[in-house]
Amino acid sequence: MKWQQLILGFIVTICLIFAGNALAQTDININNTNLIRFGGSVTVPENQVVENALAFGGNVTVSPNARVLNTAMALPVRLRPSHLAGMSF
Repeated sequence: MKWQQLILGFIVTICLIFAGNALAQTDININNTNLIRFGGSVTVPENQVVENALAFGGNVTVSPNARVLNTAMALPVRLRPSHLAGMSF
C-alpha cells in the first residue's frame, strides 16, 4: 500500500468521525440492506439479512438468526469533556 493511500484513508476516517459527531444519533437505512448509525449502536434484528452494519461511536449487535453479508464494523469513539481537560485551544 502506498503511503499516499494510507494518509488519504486516515483523513477520510477522521472526516467520518467528525461527521458522526455532527449528525449525532442519525440512522441511515438504505433499502434494508445497509444499517448505518452515527453516534450510537446498530442492532441487526432477528431473521434479517443485511449487507453492511456500521456504527460510528457505538457497537454492532447481530441478533440470533440474523446475518451480515459483507461488513459489520463499529468505531466506538466518543469524546467527553474529561478528555479535553488540560488542553489549550
